[in-house]
Amino acid sequence: MDKIKGLERKNSELEQFIAAMYHKQTILDEWEKSEQKEYELLHEPTEEYPLFLDLLIEKEAKPIKGMLIKAVETQEATPQREKMQKNEQQLDKNKILTNMQFLSEQIQDIKGFKQIAANLKKKGDSILNKQYTICLFGAFSAGKSSFANALLDYPLLPVSPNPTTAAINRIVPIDDQHPHGTIVVLWKNEQQIWREIKEHLQLFKKEAANLTESIPVIKELIQKQTTDFKASIRYFQFFLQGYEKNKELLGREIQTDYTKLEQYVALEENSCLIASIDVYFECEFTKKGMILIDTPGGDSINTRHTEVSFEYMKEADSIVYVSYYNHSFSKADKSFLLQLGRMKDAMETDKMFFVINAIDLAQDEQEIQAVANYVADQLQEHGIFQPRISLVSSLYYQKKEFSDRLLQFKEQLFAFIEEDWMAMMLRSAKTDCEKTVELLQRLVQSALDKKAEKHQEEQRLKEEHHKIAEMIKGFDTDYLQQKIQMEIEEQLFYVKQRIFFRFTDFLVDAFHPSVLKGENKTNELQRALDQFLRTFSYEMEQELRATTLRIENFYEKKQQEACEILLNKLKQKNEEIVLQFAKASKSEENITFYAPFREMDYSLFKKALAYFKNPKAFFEKNERKKLADEMQKIMDEYSQTYLKKETAVLESVYLEQWNKEEMEKQKEFLLQAADYYEGKLALLTEEEQVEKIVCLLKEIEEGKQLVQ
Repeated sequence: MDKIKGLERKNSELEQFIAAMYHKQTILDEWEKSEQKEYELLHEPTEEYPLFLDLLIEKEAKPIKGMLIKAVETQEATPQREKMQKNEQQLDKNKILTNMQFLSEQIQDIKGFKQIAANLKKKGDSILNKQYTICLFGAFSAGKSSFANALLDYPLLPVSPNPTTAAINRIVPIDDQHPHGTIVVLWKNEQQIWREIKEHLQLFKKEAANLTESIPVIKELIQKQTTDFKASIRYFQFFLQGYEKNKELLGREIQTDYTKLEQYVALEENSCLIASIDVYFECEFTKKGMILIDTPGGDSINTRHTEVSFEYMKEADSIVYVSYYNHSFSKADKSFLLQLGRMKDAMETDKMFFVINAIDLAQDEQEIQAVANYVADQLQEHGIFQPRISLVSSLYYQKKEFSDRLLQFKEQLFAFIEEDWMAMMLRSAKTDCEKTVELLQRLVQSALDKKAEKHQEEQRLKEEHHKIAEMIKGFDTDYLQQKIQMEIEEQLFYVKQRIFFRFTDFLVDAFHPSVLKGENKTNELQRALDQFLRTFSYEMEQELRATTLRIENFYEKKQQEACEILLNKLKQKNEEIVLQFAKASKSEENITFYAPFREMDYSLFKKALAYFKNPKAFFEKNERKKLADEMQKIMDEYSQTYLKKETAVLESVYLEQWNKEEMEKQKEFLLQAADYYEGKLALLTEEEQVEKIVCLLKEIEEGKQLVQ
């Protein structure tokens, strides 16, 4: 009898404790809302505030008025305030990570919380060990490598690489296997080299069966000393010099130290055969977890460079486009900026920075501002609005003004990467901690409520678990898959529309008076057609690459929607149940595009080319318009066929990925549901489980463990 009375007294105390916690939580919630409202009034002014301030001024509410006016009128935080905000964020980060670690350790042995504990630990580790990727882009000779050296504050990368042979250079933080100064060189394999060789040979309308058989063809082209496609001839020359010498290294990865970096980057007979170089380097930049990637120039003639650059653009935490102070934007620059503009619309956040390097060449501040205005106008023309533009000099060590400008850019970049990304992750982590504590509270309260009818509740939970599992297994997402198919079809329809909107521009650039001089009609028309087909193919590929980013964003939203619909269905059966789902993973298949228009038979264009009789009639009597109309009919038909094929490929890739992820999610949700119901049953049958959770909640309530 005494034991029963003791348990009843204990249960009564627990009920009072839970009730008090709920009451306190209600008060804290209201207080937090009040604080948030006050913060918004002070720090997030809207258009209504000026009128509100006028009312305050009329009423002479001086202390409040002064505070609000300062918040509204101050556009930039003082250095002291910025420092305080940074310290506050660091404190929040440490506090939240401490809380996550404490919770994950404490709940991992509580039945029903194994999956939640693992997810908390995983998210905490990702925040703690996050590495940030910063990609440098820009035309060759834009000063990317010298700017990279300025960011690193060390002359690490050799400057002025050759445009046809640049490899991807990554400067990464050191680790246990790679001490400071280690470089890892990845040589291209024969298949990669053969792909590049074929691409260059196509420019000369030459073919070969394989890499070995291409060598005599290459030698013949070099001996002809043609003035066409000089960059390709240069590539061929260095390929022949380096191929025999480095043949045994192809496809291999070698490790050495950074004192030998120049021979792999600057010696073109080596660099044309190298895929990438990782430099493990310890400095202020890499200590922050930053990875700096120096990519091939925007005017690279290599399709592989274009594909790799696009993947880096997609995955980078930040993109930095470097242009040289006294260089106007070239055609290649403009094409690359157009691609950035395409991507910016599909990006969740604006992660682009634009740097004008070598302002030491400017005569005065007025000239610097004129160049900045020119760059801003050019970016706007290519769909990049409100760009972040910084003017710097890689000779930062020569003058304090240059040093200050570089420091200002670095602070802006670090603030964007560290603070913006970190703030998002910390908010998510804080929410996870709060939900975990809330779930603990609900479970204890539920266990106390159902204690008297333990046997009935056990049976009810088992039956409910079975129904929940069946709902998870039977959840149908076919209609969401159909939405993805429709989105892919719609996006590729718009690809065609955008390409043909610029069709005339492609044709005017190719069939230009500087090419069609009437000296050798057949040869000139062939060159013009070649250029048009190359440009059309390249732009089609770029449009398709940008479109995959839009499709992936839509895909992620549908994945999120599917999970939320399922959770809402499950909550109709059990309001307490919680399912944690990760963001959709990126496609494992590397989607590449190769538009076949470069290889179209000249005979298809015989009728169109016949409109060119002589330069005067062609350019002055509208014969170019007739040629354009005829060519557009041909390209429209072939584009339709090509895009239909690519639509089928993309649907296959994304729907296969969807089905794979659905199976993985179903398995994960079934585990989480089993974990949840195991914990619920344990609270009914195992007194120590209840006591363990109550003790943990008391520690949290009293602030003994969670950092307040």
